Amino acid sequence: MPTADIPVAFQLNSNFYIARPLIPTTTLEEHSEHYPFVTCLRVQKNQTINASTLQAWRTEYLDEDDVFDSTFLQEIIFGGVKASELHVGNDAKELLKDWQTLVVRYEPDLDVSNGPHYCAQGYLHSVWKIYEGRQLPFVQATWPSAAGNRL
Repeated sequence: MPTADIPVAFQLNSNFYIARPLIPTTTLEEHSEHYPFVTCLRVQKNQTINASTLQAWRTEYLDEDDVFDSTFLQEIIFGGVKASELHVGNDAKELLKDWQTLVVRYEPDLDVSNGPHYCAQGYLHSVWKIYEGRQLPFVQATWPSAAGNRL
């Protein structure tokens, strides 16, 4: 069972992933365990989000991210604002329906990178895609430590 300090491995479609808890530990208020695949978007107070804003964000960040899978759109988390501090236009709401987004949340104290994350028991994890070594070479994975060094 995932906790705040144990990596999690999972598969989406034909891709394999590993998710490592964010450091420092980042938890979400009242997060639903039903949607472990989330996409975070940091926004500004009093910002207006319309369909073109969301589409540009997806094109610029998500579609270029090798980790991204549309499953991560199940839940969108707007970080840095309360619901009352952000205007989401009707066209944006329709686009989220088209993306099959099931839940939109607002986390005013959330300060994580934009993009896909994994959430287990309210703890956010950074997500890394695992690639198959077709020639079966020795591979050593690295990822940033809390101090920014490679582990």
